[in-house]
Amino acid sequence: MSTLAVPQRDPQVGLGLRNGSRCRSQEFPDRWRKPITLMHMIGADKETTKRLLLEIGARGTEDQQELWCLIEYHPSEKQ
Repeated sequence: MSTLAVPQRDPQVGLGLRNGSRCRSQEFPDRWRKPITLMHMIGADKETTKRLLLEIGARGTEDQQELWCLIEYHPSEKQ
């Protein structure tokens, strides 16, 4: 009988989001980022990327686009 190996979580996955460096990059002066780009940059799935974005204080756009940024750069547009 074979056993299924449980993959170990790589501690480096999401590191760029955990410390906010991927969202503070000067490559993107407006500071909005597509989640698919961030997912590829950090090697995480969509749910992990979203969780990490929320943990570092990011938010999504309010206009139905799938973009994220740090709240410190773009506070809520409805305030």
